[in-house]
Amino acid sequence: MARPPGGGSDDPGNRGSLVIKDRALNRIATTAALAVPGVVRHGQALTSVGVRELPCALAMTKAGEITVLVQIAVDWPCVLTEVARAVQITVAAHLSQLTGMTIARVDVSITRALPHTLAPVLRQQTSRVS
Repeated sequence: MARPPGGGSDDPGNRGSLVIKDRALNRIATTAALAVPGVVRHGQALTSVGVRELPCALAMTKAGEITVLVQIAVDWPCVLTEVARAVQITVAAHLSQLTGMTIARVDVSITRALPHTLAPVLRQQTSRVS
């Protein structure tokens, strides 16, 4: 059998390494949170660096484990604990399936509750700071 280019081993574990950036983990977590019924997109979460769209995620890796904080807006009325738990489960499952890494913790913060009567266009509107 021919050797792979570069004279490396046939064992896939010896071919190199895979680095998954925290930014990619943030995107996976945000997309997963939006898949949960009751979570809505909203463009006005105030942070120390300006205005941020919800949901948003901050993921960190340490020793091969992922810890993530997810901030969400919800469609009100709803049972907040049920939506938050569903976000935890969904985000953990997506991250685990797509990265193969261990999920140490998923914290969910509900930062906005938007009335159901609020037009969907207004919910998705993103504020821009000039």
